[in-house]
Amino acid sequence: MNYKPPSFKGNEEAVELTRWLEKLESIFRICNCADVVRVKYATHTLSGLALTWWNAYAKTVGLDAANAIPWAVVKRMMTDKFYPRNQIHKLEVEFWELKVKGTDIETYTNRFLELATLYPDMIPNEQKKIERYMEGLPEEIKGYVIAAGKETLDGVILMAQNLMMAKRRRSAANKQIEVKTSEGKRKFEPAQGSS
Repeated sequence: MNYKPPSFKGNEEAVELTRWLEKLESIFRICNCADVVRVKYATHTLSGLALTWWNAYAKTVGLDAANAIPWAVVKRMMTDKFYPRNQIHKLEVEFWELKVKGTDIETYTNRFLELATLYPDMIPNEQKKIERYMEGLPEEIKGYVIAAGKETLDGVILMAQNLMMAKRRRSAANKQIEVKTSEGKRKFEPAQGSS
């Protein structure tokens, strides 16, 4: 408990369940937690709906039997309980349709990584992750990234972010020039009309 494990309530988004599982598994590795006590430790961190669900299950099969279930099985049970197939399907659709909105590549990248972590089986290897990530990029950014031939997802993400920042700077500079130009025209035109 010194590692301050997160709590899982059962009413969070699916990504939060994934984060909770990842954090617990990290703690398991750090403290060399034996397989036989992982379920007991993990279920100690439950609260709210998740705790009510676990207590009802443990009461049905017996606490010792519930704690003896392999951790991998409990993870699957929790996913099935708190994120039924229809919710998972919605997230899968979101993942395949995910695109950068405007120039907000940071939000796109974060959501892409969350969904890729949540559904690692949908993208079996690094190359497929790269291809899927690039599908959501604006065409002009995608073209430059493809031409660069980056071989890692991190490399593709970094290049896409840098290109998007450059695009934002160009756009801001162009707007500044347009404002200065239109201000100059307004000042110039009245002087011209009065002569």
